[in-house]
Amino acid sequence: MKWFKILQQGHIEVSGVTYNLAHLLASSFTLAIPASSRYPAAVATLQVEYTSHCVSFGPENEHTPLDFKVLDGDRRILDHREIARAFCFDRHR
Repeated sequence: MKWFKILQQGHIEVSGVTYNLAHLLASSFTLAIPASSRYPAAVATLQVEYTSHCVSFGPENEHTPLDFKVLDGDRRILDHREIARAFCFDRHR
């Protein structure tokens, strides 16, 4: 399944276990920068988005794709480049 769709549903299910991904939903922060003797005050909004790399691992190189017959097909995540990655239980923690 594509990463953006997984994020929209807020979780991934692997072998009957649901892993919450709500903490990886995009968020924004407003940063107030005070004036200095050289610059006026400014306000910036930062948009933070997370990629599948936070909770998955990819192939070692582009010529050797991951084997999902061995890894379990439920772990398959297509990243933003359409490269198949595998959900990583350790990275999710």
